[in-house]
Amino acid sequence: MISTHSEEGGPPSGGIGVHGAVAMRDRGAEYAVPRNGLIISDPGCPGCNQRDRCVGAGCSPEELAQVERIIGHRRRLYRGEVLFRTRDPCEFLYAIKVGSLKSIQISEDGREQVIGFHMAGEIVGFDAIAGKTHTCNAVALEDSKVCAISLKRAGDAGVAAQLVQHNLSRAMSQEITREQRMIVLLSYSLALSRVASFLLNMSNNFESRGYSRSEFLLRMSRAEIGSFLGMTIETVSRSLSELAREGIIETDQRHLRILDMDRLRRKTRRIAMS
Repeated sequence: MISTHSEEGGPPSGGIGVHGAVAMRDRGAEYAVPRNGLIISDPGCPGCNQRDRCVGAGCSPEELAQVERIIGHRRRLYRGEVLFRTRDPCEFLYAIKVGSLKSIQISEDGREQVIGFHMAGEIVGFDAIAGKTHTCNAVALEDSKVCAISLKRAGDAGVAAQLVQHNLSRAMSQEITREQRMIVLLSYSLALSRVASFLLNMSNNFESRGYSRSEFLLRMSRAEIGSFLGMTIETVSRSLSELAREGIIETDQRHLRILDMDRLRRKTRRIAMS
């Protein structure tokens, strides 16, 4: 849900090592991108640094070649571009190769409600499996690349398909766990607790992917964070300012640095129990 780093999602070379400090750029062979956004040249699963978190996890090189046949297509999304919309039929799940997305629902009066943020290594589209159509919109927060996993091909027989099904089940379980954490997060009555917990969740997500847990670039706006947490943009800004005044975090526009992880964690616990 935060900034992009290297072409395959790995940490940037050089620079100060801050996730998102280096803008996304193609490396190696150039991608040919027609108007429909499909990527017709791509290194594929064997060269992707996200494969251990994706449907290719645990596959041998031979099995990865079979997994390639389950990928329907790859697509580049530009910031603000919609990957799928509410009521679109579900043919694919989408693995985020590079970049980040948000899931939103549009109310009858046209208001946008953010219901999730998704970063490289995650899979989106599970909302449509039961009803065969999507229940939300998925929108790119930044220039991103996704791999479309064909549900039809994943349901076929074969060792690779079985591994893909296993990894999809694992990804779905992780999604359920994130949803449970979100329920707990929204149960906190005080805004500062919600914002602090949101930052801790972000920190944990980056650390689990081998990036800095204390310094990153927020790709979502304050308004989008507020929509996700159920509060106004002013309340989000006040909460971040309060954490900054206490020396717990430091912000420079969307660049955020956690200065004291223990105090941030203790403050969250203290508020949650109050």
